[in-house]
Amino acid sequence: MLAEHGYTGVEVDLEIPSPKPATPDRLLHTLSKDLASQIRLSGQMFKPCIISHGVGGSLIAQTYIESNNASGLVMISPAVDTHEALQLLPAPLKEFTYEPNFPILIVDTPERIELHEQRNRLVKDGLVDMAIVPQLVEKNVFGAVAKWLDDQL
Repeated sequence: MLAEHGYTGVEVDLEIPSPKPATPDRLLHTLSKDLASQIRLSGQMFKPCIISHGVGGSLIAQTYIESNNASGLVMISPAVDTHEALQLLPAPLKEFTYEPNFPILIVDTPERIELHEQRNRLVKDGLVDMAIVPQLVEKNVFGAVAKWLDDQL
């Protein structure tokens, strides 16, 4: 949908490698390297704005951001904190330590935005924009993301 509005993008599907890395940190690092490779192969000339969806997607995106440049980061219904990641991963993760020097947007429902305000370090530090949508359906999410992209980038 964003391409219809003049944005250039690359959709990347990442698969969990086999054999699966021994630790959650290694798994996320491997997937982050795969993402970086896909972005390089896309031939994009500018730093990307990474758009992720869900707990797993947000963890990969933030792992990518820790060691790669970006012009922005959009996380749709991301992990509230690394403890929430235990739904997907067998062991706890270390907290992300990147310092955002680019705009960040979190898109989520009112209930989850409240959790972000309580537990997400970037939200508590006032380092992100938040878009509250009544439901995580394409029309709502696309509208929020497109408006933010137009305002930020």
